[in-house]
Amino acid sequence: RLAAKTQCRKGDRVLEIGCDLGAATRCLVAAGAVVLAVDKAADRLDRARNDVPGAAFSLCDVLRDPDGIEGEFEVVFIDINGSREYEAVATCVAWAERRWPDALV
Repeated sequence: RLAAKTQCRKGDRVLEIGCDLGAATRCLVAAGAVVLAVDKAADRLDRARNDVPGAAFSLCDVLRDPDGIEGEFEVVFIDINGSREYEAVATCVAWAERRWPDALV
């Protein structure tokens, strides 16, 4: 959440991968960012959608379907929880670095 509070500016288009219940999403919206928050768990995404007005939400498992995310972003946050294997997370980071090379936080 510290990165969410300090690494974006008002008006930045932000992609948050792994929004879970929306704690960091809330910080991003409060900072004035235009947020697309993505998660693979529909139930958690629904709760975040209800709890964080002002963000857009998308159901997508970027590790299985990285092309499910479209758009240009000034800031990309990857916040995948510890239940994922290291190799899968590293693959996601590498994909994001290739797709948005100057935006990854």
